[in-house]
Amino acid sequence: MKPHFKNRHHSREFVILTLKIYRSSFRSIVKGYSMLIQSIIYGNPDYYPPMIHGAEILDRHGFQQEILSRRFRSAVFLIDDMDKYYPASTVIFRLDSSGKSTARAFLSFAWHVLRKSNNEADLFIGYNVHGFALARLLAYLYRKPVVYHSHDFMENNRVSTLGDRIFKTIERRFARTADLVIVPDRRR
Repeated sequence: MKPHFKNRHHSREFVILTLKIYRSSFRSIVKGYSMLIQSIIYGNPDYYPPMIHGAEILDRHGFQQEILSRRFRSAVFLIDDMDKYYPASTVIFRLDSSGKSTARAFLSFAWHVLRKSNNEADLFIGYNVHGFALARLLAYLYRKPVVYHSHDFMENNRVSTLGDRIFKTIERRFARTADLVIVPDRRR
């Protein structure tokens, strides 16, 4: 059974705004060039509706997407079976992030992202602050545009651990350097 999510609003906005960034590249797409987008999420994309719906819409508009995410294991179902719900133009790389602490797990994930990054990507998208930190780094290294897609800006009252403070600082200082920032509508 295919997962169903009620709200597709953010995915449509995402594609429209991405196309605005790349108006010149849109002409290339029409001529047969398929733009490659590399998305990074430090989580499970299967439970994040903007990932699934965004992949469907990007596919309809001729984009290719590579998703770099953490590998999750479940006793209930095989995670790799979820890949069949994504369009053929979307490739998911589920990367190991082993570590005895959350910091080591993130650093392990970051290492795998750097090794799996594609310098041929036309655009990098970071989902939430952990993914954005890595997408920002890749965009800097490869001199490509970056998009920050966040559904939960870190609030000052939620910052408690050292890791939270580090990522809050990253978000506060580097979100404005993104070529595009996507956040939920206030009315929701």
